[in-house]
Amino acid sequence: MWARLQDFPDNWEFVGGRTAVAYQIGNAVPPRLAQAAGLALFAALQNVEFEWESLLWPRERARLGVEAPSLQPADCEVLTRDAFDLA
Repeated sequence: MWARLQDFPDNWEFVGGRTAVAYQIGNAVPPRLAQAAGLALFAALQNVEFEWESLLWPRERARLGVEAPSLQPADCEVLTRDAFDLA
């Protein structure tokens, strides 16, 4: 029952004794919680807004794919090795 609260599938097999299994379940982060935290952090850093309900509770139980944002700021020049005079 506790594993279901952490979104483990019913057929998930835990390995170890009772204490080890309890730690595995207790230390797990539910995928939707991790997704919500990541999106909230991204939204705060990039000053964007999301439609949270549709992102976190899609109509289908399919895995939600979110395209990763570019790590390169739009107004930043990319420096290469040739830009530095190391000779």
